[in-house]
Amino acid sequence: MAKRRERARARGAVHIWAVGAMLPILLLAAIAIDTGNILVARTQLQGALDAGVLVAMRQLQIGNDRTQAETAARSLVAQNLILGNPMQSTLVEFGDYDFRRDRFRAGRNRRALAVRVTGSHSFPFLLGSAFVSGLPSVNGEAIAAAGCREIVLMQDVTASWGGDFADSIRGLRDIVADVAGDGLRGDKIGLGVFAAVAAPIFQVLRPMPAAETQLDTVLDRLIAPCADFALATGAPFLPVGGCSGTDHAAAIDVAIDIFARRTSRCGPERLLILVSDGAPCDVQGPGGTEAAAVAAADRAAAAGISISPVMLLDHDGGVPDCPAAAAADDLFNASLARGIGESQTTTIAGDLRNILPALVRSAPARLVR
Repeated sequence: MAKRRERARARGAVHIWAVGAMLPILLLAAIAIDTGNILVARTQLQGALDAGVLVAMRQLQIGNDRTQAETAARSLVAQNLILGNPMQSTLVEFGDYDFRRDRFRAGRNRRALAVRVTGSHSFPFLLGSAFVSGLPSVNGEAIAAAGCREIVLMQDVTASWGGDFADSIRGLRDIVADVAGDGLRGDKIGLGVFAAVAAPIFQVLRPMPAAETQLDTVLDRLIAPCADFALATGAPFLPVGGCSGTDHAAAIDVAIDIFARRTSRCGPERLLILVSDGAPCDVQGPGGTEAAAVAAADRAAAAGISISPVMLLDHDGGVPDCPAAAAADDLFNASLARGIGESQTTTIAGDLRNILPALVRSAPARLVR
């Protein structure tokens, strides 16, 4: 009998010990689950805020008012669930962004247009109120700002353009008009031309809209390709090789130099629009090489410059630089796109009047925090 009681006591002690040992294990498991929930909630909350602030900015850029922008932001935030539930608290604010001081200023409108969306979300811990006082919460903010634009237009002026050249110039004029009429404070435009070599800088970055007339005057002087190269650029002679060959690498390097001559305080997006009607075709001659152009594009990207290369393919223009090779030219053109820039090609010269201005009609909003 005594032995049975001793065995029972031993079993009871083991059970107590086992329960006591399990409690820390269960506590650690609950802490691990709660910690995981916090990390997941923070990620989901930040994703919801990022999506909301970008859609609000986009609404403003397409012309909608702040009420519509806030409604769109709140709707998208609510669709992004936090641990299976809509975010509990969301605040949408409008103002501007000081890129130099890295600061959002609610209600202001002197610098880059900006939107801030903040939010918080609370949820119960698995441990419960016995271990934690109140409900834990996650908080976050997202700020999107549309910085000003620094745009350099580099136009191929080789004779192969022929009568199609006027459509390209019209497209460039529309870019100038659009930025002047509906741009952001701090927008600037520069201009250059190139053929077998790039022109010396003749229009550095000019503030818009003040420089609209000045830029239009320069574009008016580019009526005939190549023949007006010296007149437009101030160069005393035509480039080596005359009107043959197209040196994209030299054009990109000139653009890099143009951008380097000015520094804006509005967090500018730097965009090079490179317009040509064919790829370099003489790998040994003055027209440069495709590899050299790609290397120049890489240098531009390293300097924070985006490139939108635009090419008129296999068209009915003037004297051809090279045998028609539209497919190959298309691939080369695409290889020059960098950053936020996009490659555009067409076989119809009239399309340039739509393609070119569309590249800059809205400054890209970006998350700054």
